[in-house]
Amino acid sequence: MNLSSKPLSNEQEKSSWPSEPAAWYTVGLLFVAYTFSFVDRFILTLLIEPIKQDFNLSDTGVSLLIGFAFVIFYTFLGIPIGRLADRVNRRNLIVAGITLWSCMTALCGMARGFGSLFVARIGVGVGEAALSPAAYSMIADLFPPKKLGKALSVYTAGAFVGVGLALIVGGLVVGSVTSSPEMVLPIIGTIRSWQAPFFIVGLPGLLVAALMYTVREPERRENKLNSIEGDHEAVTLKEAFAYIGLRWKVYLAHFFGFALLGVSSNVLFVWGPHILMRSFGLPIGEAGASIGIIVLTFGTMGLLAGGIMSCLLYTSPSPRDGLLS
Repeated sequence: MNLSSKPLSNEQEKSSWPSEPAAWYTVGLLFVAYTFSFVDRFILTLLIEPIKQDFNLSDTGVSLLIGFAFVIFYTFLGIPIGRLADRVNRRNLIVAGITLWSCMTALCGMARGFGSLFVARIGVGVGEAALSPAAYSMIADLFPPKKLGKALSVYTAGAFVGVGLALIVGGLVVGSVTSSPEMVLPIIGTIRSWQAPFFIVGLPGLLVAALMYTVREPERRENKLNSIEGDHEAVTLKEAFAYIGLRWKVYLAHFFGFALLGVSSNVLFVWGPHILMRSFGLPIGEAGASIGIIVLTFGTMGLLAGGIMSCLLYTSPSPRDGLLS
């Protein structure tokens, strides 16, 4: 299969993309979803101390809940879910993912021990694994390449906004809620005070899932290109890996660079507030806000600046840059 495409005329290219308001509306909702995903993902970091006390855990046990339980499926499901996003309605896939991780975040608030909390965290990771593969694919079908970097940077900024809000707002909520006695909720029954934040941040995600139904599934860009060439086959997984193999230096640098970024940033997000609490005696609300403001301000600024710069530096690919022949 030849994956290189014939260049479109100016009129063809202009008419083939959705309107900008519709495209940015979709990016805006995906940004909100991504923000919620990181709030749900990192709210646990502010509850380390009460969880350790109630479940008699070490820092290592807490790290398994925050890190390993989440990434065990989040990482390895990325490829099959990405493949699924190539074949099914991506909006509906995202709705299913948001619904799953929101419900599993709320279930974290019903955990009665390490095991049940570990399983709930796995569920959060499985749900969140559905978002980015489908979102990247949708955004690529909404914007031409010269505008794609900016659109992707806005979506990806949701990660830093989500972490920042989780630490700032979450710290204040956790500080007030965890100082109260046990609570009795309808149907659920009695819960510990530290479990309430999981319901507070998890259940509103169901509203975001409902709002996603206001987004139209964009027409797949490759289908338009293939219809011009008379070719309707999808890219196979084998061809995708072959493409990566041809450009392994570029991909290897990106993989390791992103891995190192993930290590350093997650250490800051997870343990930064607790260093301030343990070493400098800051209350949880102030410690969370201190780290959260840094992440929210400078992380978001860096992402948006990078997206703008990538658009300014974009050059149209030459014919020799076709994927595979």
